[in-house]
Amino acid sequence: MGEFNQYNVLASVAACKTLGITDESIKKALQTFREPIGRVDYVYQEDFSVMIDFAHTSNASETNT
Repeated sequence: MGEFNQYNVLASVAACKTLGITDESIKKALQTFREPIGRVDYVYQEDFSVMIDFAHTSNASETNT
């Protein structure tokens, strides 16, 4: 989502290629990538939407029970 993420992907691909990772491995990784829980995580989508977007630190992904 967002143009900035396109730049993030391009930077990641460039880093992978610099490290000698194959195009096939990079393509597979991009196709199977899933955002972490708590990052653009829709919890309600009906007449309005509620989204959790707070996974920028490790403790943001931890659940408290």
